[in-house]
Amino acid sequence: MNIGFMALETFVPTKKYIEWSRLIQVKEVVSLDCSLCPSVIHIEDDDIEHLQQKESYYDIFNNLDWVLQRAKDVKDKQILAVLREPTKECKAIPFDSGFHFCGYDLVEDDTKISALTNCGGFDEAFLPSALSKYGLIEDFVEAKKVQLSLREKYPADDHAYCTLWAIWKMDLV
Repeated sequence: MNIGFMALETFVPTKKYIEWSRLIQVKEVVSLDCSLCPSVIHIEDDDIEHLQQKESYYDIFNNLDWVLQRAKDVKDKQILAVLREPTKECKAIPFDSGFHFCGYDLVEDDTKISALTNCGGFDEAFLPSALSKYGLIEDFVEAKKVQLSLREKYPADDHAYCTLWAIWKMDLV
């Protein structure tokens, strides 16, 4: 497994966002979506060696301690562990006890926009009510079905061609 780590801004839905998205059950968006949850780490030269994939568009690091050090002065942040295109259910994967599994996100690589929480709805592929309190899909099989359904039902929409991400969130105190 090639799990990486990110430090992103926390996004608590506003009334306007809830009305637009119809995600009334979402209490906090936990996502790689760059406009809802942008990175709190602005890449500098010292960061390059710690990036999981240097050519990657994502600000994903291979070193949790590095991420924690770089984001230590940021108040409203979420520390995520992420796995790109998992091949099996991730709920039961043994992981650091400081993290809990939140679910799966579907994010378009080119724009880093989540099809689940930032596209205004793809009702033929999934309903807003299918998402968790984090704006994620909780089951791997269901997430794969939605990923395929987006491509089939919305072939002309770039946001329908998404990468599946498993996401764990660090419990910050």
